[in-house]
Amino acid sequence: MAHQPRIIVHGGAGSISRKNLPPGSTAYNSYITFLRNVLITGYTDLFNGASALDAACYVVKLFEDNPLFNCGRGSVFTRDGKNELEASVMVTRGRGSEKRGVGVTLLRHVKNPILLAKELLVRGDETKHNYLSGDEAERLAESWGLEIVDDSWFWTERRWMEHLRGLENEHRGDNHREEMEEYLPQGTVGCIVMDRQGSICVATSTGGMTNKLTGRVGDTPTLGAGFWAEEWEVPREIERPIPNASPLMKGLEYFLPECFPIQSTSAQLEKYPSTKTRAIALSGTGNGEYFLRLVAAHNVAARCRFGNRTMKVAVKEVVGEGGEMQRAAESIGKWGTGEGEGGFIAMNEKGEVAFDLNCGGMFRGYIDDHGTTKVAVYRDEELY
Repeated sequence: MAHQPRIIVHGGAGSISRKNLPPGSTAYNSYITFLRNVLITGYTDLFNGASALDAACYVVKLFEDNPLFNCGRGSVFTRDGKNELEASVMVTRGRGSEKRGVGVTLLRHVKNPILLAKELLVRGDETKHNYLSGDEAERLAESWGLEIVDDSWFWTERRWMEHLRGLENEHRGDNHREEMEEYLPQGTVGCIVMDRQGSICVATSTGGMTNKLTGRVGDTPTLGAGFWAEEWEVPREIERPIPNASPLMKGLEYFLPECFPIQSTSAQLEKYPSTKTRAIALSGTGNGEYFLRLVAAHNVAARCRFGNRTMKVAVKEVVGEGGEMQRAAESIGKWGTGEGEGGFIAMNEKGEVAFDLNCGGMFRGYIDDHGTTKVAVYRDEELY
């Protein structure tokens, strides 16, 4: 059965406000326009038969090439003034499902980390590893024909100034969070798609945390923390009327029910075992340490699989307002400092999408059942 292509994206979450990113401003319109464009691009590819893996990775590549976002060319700097990039990809079925999911990290010269993650996923005959980092990952990237660039490719003035301001604040011992005059996206970018075969893919990329220690590994490349995709079977019993027909017809109707839509005049029912496929995929963004501590993406999936939660409820319980991430920060007196903040986008086996967040905003968007792009930035903003 052919599935309706679906797509949802995010471009980072954090202390976004109408003060530091005014509605209708040039910056606001740049983000919104880009979100709409990548949604249309990804949806068109899926509609034309692209696999979920190809479409999701291509959309994230577009994010990586845009210096507006904290990934690829727009990545933040480490404390030492370096760029160390991370990415991940995971599928529920189809190409790449042997490994299911992979992560790459500590990259300084791979132009598009998401393309390295994709190659690592599908090249199971060359390496069985699910997680690679640093020099060896970059050596493989070059041998696989991926584009390698000089450090200067990732240098942008506004990220460099952000880096210097952070160091200056640390030197002064000023650890309280100030609202930026111009909001610079933090966290991660991500894309989840479903293709016509029903395969779901999640792709995620980031530059990490501003002024992180060199060598820090975050949630984005860590399976179960910043991303997850899973498919499972749920046993069930199907009830079917016993038709008033010959024994031969009864047997045929039992084994080929779709060919015999005969309504029985008898009230007697019979039951037979069956299964139902369920799936979920998630991409997170925000304060990565809390996604790691709570294994947040798998946490949501487990609530759906083992706790019988709906996708929307499970996402809210972990990353929504008052959810587990917020409570974790509150428990150590850190809520309100940026710790514990974040958001998720999600998709299930029906192509239904969900999102939630506990901070000021998250760049997000999807294409609805009518093929219309729906986007938003602030937490309290209706998608339009």
